[in-house]
This record gives sequence, structure tokens and C-alpha cells, in this order.
Amino acid sequence: MKFGRLEDISNVDFSLPADHPLSSKHLSKLEPSSEVEIRMGCPLWNDKAYVGSVYPPKTPVKNYLKEYAKQFNSIELNATYYNFPKPETVVNWRESVSEGFKFYPKLTQSITHRREIPTKGDVITDFIARMYELGDHLGGFFTQMPDYFKPDRIEELLWLSDQLPQDWPCSIEIRHPEWFQDKKAMERLHEHLSARNVGLIISETAGRRDAIHQMLSADHVFLRFNAYGEAIDKERLKSWSDRLDSWFKQGIRQVNFFTHQADKSLSASNIIFLGELLKKKGWSINSLPKLYNSNLKLDL
Repeated sequence: MKFGRLEDISNVDFSLPADHPLSSKHLSKLEPSSEVEIRMGCPLWNDKAYVGSVYPPKTPVKNYLKEYAKQFNSIELNATYYNFPKPETVVNWRESVSEGFKFYPKLTQSITHRREIPTKGDVITDFIARMYELGDHLGGFFTQMPDYFKPDRIEELLWLSDQLPQDWPCSIEIRHPEWFQDKKAMERLHEHLSARNVGLIISETAGRRDAIHQMLSADHVFLRFNAYGEAIDKERLKSWSDRLDSWFKQGIRQVNFFTHQADKSLSASNIIFLGELLKKKGWSINSLPKLYNSNLKLDL
């Protein structure tokens, strides 16, 4: 994820901001539960860096998704953003993964990155129907609005949120800085999304700390974590384990955590580290990766 990525992070304050004031309003509607769903994964499966670290040595390309699904319980499906997948492609994805695995497809850019989004109703309907072919392996949907998408187009965003299926966890990512400066627009957006249990994606990245808005509008959280290196990431993940623990205790039922980083071979390490921290706090996780040839030290 290039959004907010910096080459030099020496002057970045990685401390997490407090929860947004509107979050407490939303959380007051939720009922805490001892059972939560923790989904963690990466944004892709077809990277050679996984071979020998996450996948067995000499894994052929055709088996990458199958091996990925053995290690992670979900994936941030970005492939659907670039191309509307053919039916046979979706069927192949579905038949390549193991029981319990979930896909979280991103709405195609032909919907979100065009003018006059409300004219795309048929495309949205077709896209959702196509993704339903994933069957039990569909986890939910997420939408990434373009960097240039400003609050003056809020009506389009509200319309788009109404098109998302309410029987699945759905989340929307906004990026333009004006959103985080426009109090009225954010209040209106939060009220609309909260009524529909649609989440606002939290993008944890060095160059755009404003995107860590901590505004909760659903009973689920979608967190995109831009990683930079094992040492600093451990401290950041410790902070996130504390925050997620707090949110779970206040009624959040599900977290979808996806790690993005240049060195893909380290992706699983971050997931294992966060997963073990959450397990230590008493939360159950159905699976965590098992690395090949790793000298990972958890230091919990």
C-alpha cells in the first residue's frame, strides 16, 4: 500500500490517537461479547517472497493460493479492484482454499474511480452477485475511494454505502485530507454509516496519521497496517493489541487486520505477533501462520 508510505520514518510519532468522540456514541449501542472474530492476512498471495518463509520451499505458482489459505484465515482481495473477475476465476478461488477461509473483495475501480458514482448501480449489482459465487468463503466487502475524492461529493458516498449488502461486513476507506478536517461532513457520514453498520477503514501509515481517525461506525473494524520493519512494528502492534482489546470489551465483534509491507516475507511475522498478543489477552483466534526457516522472536 503506497498510501502514506514514507522512506524516512525517523521523525514519525507512531503513538495511536485517542478514540474519536463519535465512537463512544456508536459503541454505546453495542453489546459486548466474549466471542469475537479475528481475521488477519495480507493483500496478495502471488508473491515469490512467501516461498520458503510462508509457503514450503519450491512451491509452484499454481499452488500459491492453496498454500496461502493454509497459513492465513483471510485475504484483502485487491485483485477485484483492478479487474472484474470472470465467473470461472471466482470459482477457482473458491475451490482453492480451505474450510473457514474468507475473501474480502475490494469494489472494482470502474465503480469508485469514476465520476457520477450513482450511475454505476448495475455494475455494483453485478459485482456483488459475482462475489457471491465465493459462497461460504466470502467474508465481506470493502471500498477504497480515490485520493482526490473530497467531502463535496458526500452525496455520492452516502448513495454508494446504501448499495452495499447489509448482510455482510462492509467498510469504506476515505483518503483526502479534507475529510478529516471537515467536522460536519464526518458527523454526517458517521451517522449514515452507523445506521447501516458500515465501517470506516482505518489506514495505519506513517505519512498520513490523520487517516488513523479511530471513528467506529460498525460492529466490525477493518484495519490496513502499513509495516516498516520488525522492531518498530512490534511496538506499534503492542499498541494496537491494547486498543483492539478495549474495543472488543466495548462491543466490537470482528476485526479484519491486513498488513502491507515492502518485504513480504515479514508479513506473517506481524500477524503471528499481533495474534499471540491478542491470545494472551484472552481472545481466541482460529489459526496463525507457521513459518519455515524463521528465527522470529516474539518478545511478548
